[in-house]
Amino acid sequence: MTWGLYEMGIHLPDAYTYFAIVIFTLTLIGLATMIMVGSKSNEKNRYLEFLSNKVSEQEQIMAEKDLKAKQNKNYAAEVERIRNGTRI
Repeated sequence: MTWGLYEMGIHLPDAYTYFAIVIFTLTLIGLATMIMVGSKSNEKNRYLEFLSNKVSEQEQIMAEKDLKAKQNKNYAAEVERIRNGTRI
């Protein structure tokens, strides 16, 4: 492949110049496309991470409420036991 491009540059310099310009332009278009697609992908990934953090926070809040309710129930039972004067 490389030798063929060398020969093309030697024997057909005008055609090789146009060929090189087209290849360079297509390379720039490909790089720009990769950057744009990667940007959208990163944006979606950040949004997914944000949502998973929000879900985790909500789960943690619910777990804290459940724990607090359980502790209040145990505390109320302990207070009732002490008021009644019974032992464990």
